[in-house]
Amino acid sequence: MTQAPKGAGSQYITATKDSEGQWLNGSNTYMMEIPPNVPETNFWSVILYDAKYHSMVLNEQYKWGVNSNIEGIQQEKDGSIKPYFSPEKPNGVADKNWIQTNHKQAYFVWFRVYGPKESWYDNSWVLPNIEKK
Repeated sequence: MTQAPKGAGSQYITATKDSEGQWLNGSNTYMMEIPPNVPETNFWSVILYDAKYHSMVLNEQYKWGVNSNIEGIQQEKDGSIKPYFSPEKPNGVADKNWIQTNHKQAYFVWFRVYGPKESWYDNSWVLPNIEKK
């Protein structure tokens, strides 16, 4: 892929490990903090993929991602959004902020921005590592 002009195209970041360097495991609970003011012109998305088959995670929830176009996604007071990935929904987490994982299943995460802005390229906006909870 080549770098599209700012405000056009898309850019992706992948994560296979948590902030402690451990592989993402469907038996654990993780939180991904998306800071406010995501540098996107169109929208952003987070999708979980099964590590074995490289397809979207299949779960009872029949939901494998969240994005900025979802009505009712819960924002924090500072404007950040915290999606959670876990086999059972953590207490206090909004349904729309939770993606169900499968016990013992390895997976990876793609974060995408569509129409990335300047702060994406100059690294003044940074996506933190996924944290195990």
